[in-house]
Amino acid sequence: MEGKIHVDKEHENAPVFLNMPPISGALTWCKSLRDRIQEPIEKLTSLGQGITEREEYKDVQKLYASITRSIKDYEESKILNW
Repeated sequence: MEGKIHVDKEHENAPVFLNMPPISGALTWCKSLRDRIQEPIEKLTSLGQGITEREEYKDVQKLYASITRSIKDYEESKILNW
């Protein structure tokens, strides 16, 4: 839940490195967010069927999909508004 709140709150003021143009900086920020949430979900998935059948895992997957969708929408808006 924290990740989704972070994306929703910070997307207008994405932290950008000083030596990057605004659009490429925002896209780099999106990639770093995706990378940070992708590793834990892959580790959970690799734990086996016992984990993936639990309701908690399904909730985590839904949240992961929601955050990923928010990041993708933000990326598309940056690219299309350029």
